[in-house]
Amino acid sequence: MTAAIAIEDVRREVKKLRALIGHNNLVKFYDAYEVHEKVYVVMELCEGGELLDRILARYYFCCF
Repeated sequence: MTAAIAIEDVRREVKKLRALIGHNNLVKFYDAYEVHEKVYVVMELCEGGELLDRILARYYFCCF
């Protein structure tokens, strides 16, 4: 994957995040900045580990 394609992918993702601003069940997206060939995405800090790990732990606990 070339850098140009990767940057376009990130731009599409940022566009999706902007469309979802204000949704109560999603992490807050504040802004994105492009500097040269880098994109900085500013989002709400979420602490507590990986959500997938928690889901799998709950499934494992309930089913076995």
